[in-house]
Amino acid sequence: MKAAIYGAGAIGGWIGVKLAQAGHEVGVVARGATLAALREQGLRLIEGGATHAVNVRAAENPAELGVQDLVVVAVKGPAMASVATHVAPLLGPQTTVLTAMNGCTVVVLRRSARRFCGHAAQVDRPGR
Repeated sequence: MKAAIYGAGAIGGWIGVKLAQAGHEVGVVARGATLAALREQGLRLIEGGATHAVNVRAAENPAELGVQDLVVVAVKGPAMASVATHVAPLLGPQTTVLTAMNGCTVVVLRRSARRFCGHAAQVDRPGR
């Protein structure tokens, strides 16, 4: 399966690493320091004291990645308008789009989804 991550922060990065570890072809739409880090080091996840690094195809322009089977949109709300105007080259008639909006506060999560409490993800530097 070809999967693209749009927003390789903590949530998108975690999903991207897990998809790559499961054997899927992963592309990431990124820019700036994150794009440079992904191209140089791949996508890295530190989990349980271990660092997992996977190679991904990183591009600033979604058209470079082409049509995908799965597109994970993992950006914060304010970035969604920009994503909506640029995501079309990733989408085909059979593409599934999974939104993984992040940025909810811990208080909101504790009130609405107690089973997720105690799990956290963060980015300590671009691409990681």
